[in-house]
Amino acid sequence: MVGSGKTSVAARVQDQPSRWGIVVVVAAHMSLALIAFCQSSGSVFYLSWRSEFDTNAKETAAISSIMTCVCSFSMFVGGVMIQRCGCKLVGIIGGVLTTLGMLGSVWVQTISQLYLTAVVAGVGLGMAKNTALVAVALHFKNGYTTANALACSGSGTGKMAAPPLIQLLLDYFGLRGALLVTSAIVANMVVFGTLFRKPRTDRKSGLDHRSIDKLTEMTDVDFQIVHANDAVEMALESDSSSDDSDATMNHSETHTNIEEGQSNVSSTTHNTSFRAWKLKLNPIRKMWSGLGLGVFRKSYRFSLLCLLAFISAIPYYGAGLFIIPRAESIGVALSSAAFLLSLNGIGSLLGRLVNGLLISYNLSAEIVCSICAAGAGASVLLLNADNYVCLSVASFLLGLFTGVFYAVAIVLVRRYVGCRRFSVCLGIYYICVGLGGLFGPVAAGWVFDISNSYKTVFYALAGVDFICCILMFLFPVLKRVEPGIKDHQTNEVN
Repeated sequence: MVGSGKTSVAARVQDQPSRWGIVVVVAAHMSLALIAFCQSSGSVFYLSWRSEFDTNAKETAAISSIMTCVCSFSMFVGGVMIQRCGCKLVGIIGGVLTTLGMLGSVWVQTISQLYLTAVVAGVGLGMAKNTALVAVALHFKNGYTTANALACSGSGTGKMAAPPLIQLLLDYFGLRGALLVTSAIVANMVVFGTLFRKPRTDRKSGLDHRSIDKLTEMTDVDFQIVHANDAVEMALESDSSSDDSDATMNHSETHTNIEEGQSNVSSTTHNTSFRAWKLKLNPIRKMWSGLGLGVFRKSYRFSLLCLLAFISAIPYYGAGLFIIPRAESIGVALSSAAFLLSLNGIGSLLGRLVNGLLISYNLSAEIVCSICAAGAGASVLLLNADNYVCLSVASFLLGLFTGVFYAVAIVLVRRYVGCRRFSVCLGIYYICVGLGGLFGPVAAGWVFDISNSYKTVFYALAGVDFICCILMFLFPVLKRVEPGIKDHQTNEVN
């Protein structure tokens, strides 16, 4: 009974990649590309929205902040829904909500109404993003780093394609026509969501996600009860198959084994009932455990990773919003300024593709993240140069370093918490990213409104990146003192 339970749990992740796993990687790549396409549209529409609604920099930047923040927060909701409903249904729902949000922005008349449509689109983006990342993790155990790199590179593809295409749409169709075409492009997320079906081993086992979760949540006391019951059954079998010559001796030994098994069952049952009674008296603890928040007590490195997610998101989203206005301030044409974001997308695409190679070259994932944080800070500083070539190099390097950072961070989340908690903990991680994404553009816009200087904004954002780099040196220290999390699928402590 115990063995079958462990086998069913381990079956949630494919030991060997299947043919459909390749389809899932391609679908995840395209879905993440459309998500990045939608998110990057805020940077291209920034000046048009500011002119259309006659708002200041902070109020217009809040559109991207709201979409980014809600997207990251809804990833946690998507993670909980994935455990109950599966990746396919959640991916379809996410695509529909994103399309409705972008479509509704075509008819808005005030900036407040645009905030509302940004919320709807952000909810759909978060659910679809979590679905794409978790679907790849479920289909790959061996070669997951490579599969994750190929899927995450879709974000770079979307960031690369969005600026020139949306700028072309703005030139030909205007603001509202461009938004209408963008919503039609984003609607393809629904199609890709239908491809995130269960791994083959899940379907063969005949277990749904709810029954699998019940198996994986069995405590050590539950397994003791199973072992005690097995001892009683073995003792009874031994009693029935004993020979006549030593019947008296075996009979006494059998009854001794039965009494020991029954005493173990009674003691473990008592402990289990006491724990259940204690859990009923503490609904907060029950909710804490159900949402997976107990991971913070066991994995200090995951807690630090969430803090770094918040800090690193501030300059990432804050600097990206001001690349085009910064280029225009030194006399660069609007079309050429939009190409800077395409260079950022190209760098992000390459960074997400090569992150697996960097990890394999005798460099730990933590060291790679630290190097990338320092490189991102240097790239933000380079944005202060009054030269289009320097701005192009800085934009490319910023995309490269941040692309590697966020792709490796996903691998670290899976390493620190295991596969069973991956969807929920990925949602928790992106909540921290969303908080940084909410604070970053608004804070950058506030600094610009006060100083009226893009250089001041970039100096402040670069300092935040360097702080993030310094904090990463705490990972080895936390590894030695944390309890660790036992992954039931690999029987290893993460």
